[in-house]
Amino acid sequence: MQFNEIIKNSKKIVTVNDLINNIELITDVIKEDILIIAKAKKIYFADFDFTYGDAVALTPKSITFPF
Repeated sequence: MQFNEIIKNSKKIVTVNDLINNIELITDVIKEDILIIAKAKKIYFADFDFTYGDAVALTPKSITFPF
């Protein structure tokens, strides 16, 4: 199932705030898609899991940063 289909069919995620509040769920769902896209674009990582985990840890801080 594609990510956008999951979001459309989700009863838990309706608004942007729901996306932000459930960012851990979203990042778990899209991890495999990001790996496939990275391979297709020939973007290689020495350790994908570490790089992805580091990026995921920074995401909530960056999207909730008060501007």
